[in-house]
Amino acid sequence: DVEKKARLVEKSNAASYPLMSFNALYGQNFGPNDSSNIDEGDWNRQEVWQATINLKWTIFDFGLRKANSEMATLRKLQSQHPRVKTKLELKRSLDEAATKIEMAFDEYRSAETELALTHETVLIEQTRFDNGAIYLNDLLYTKARDQLALSRLITAKYTYQNAHYYLDYLLEQGENK
Repeated sequence: DVEKKARLVEKSNAASYPLMSFNALYGQNFGPNDSSNIDEGDWNRQEVWQATINLKWTIFDFGLRKANSEMATLRKLQSQHPRVKTKLELKRSLDEAATKIEMAFDEYRSAETELALTHETVLIEQTRFDNGAIYLNDLLYTKARDQLALSRLITAKYTYQNAHYYLDYLLEQGENK
């Protein structure tokens, strides 16, 4: 559609140049060869050739050429609008996917660090429980926090993979990997 509208712009700009047309005609005339007396003469055929060249150049058209040229340019720009819009939407989606990947990676690193800390806390609390410094409830609470950190790590990993799959979907690379 864009190429078609571009050709219309060229066509409307061509109206500024002279229009030249060429016509050619070949025929055979059957009739008397002597045109002075119709009733006499030889009735043989006679070949007739004719060629014409016409030149038309509009000097003043009250702004019609300019209006047609501007209308064709406007139609060309309107036909480019969907392509530009799609391009911008794809760019926005790619930026969004990259941001999702970065956020998911940061969340994964955070969850990984939290899990390492809760593992150490469980070891410390287990030692304190074995020495009778804390109650069973405190130890179970620490182990529950460790399980929550593990759950958060699994969720963060899933979110990170999901963000990568979304980027592959946008780039149409799903089956290539």
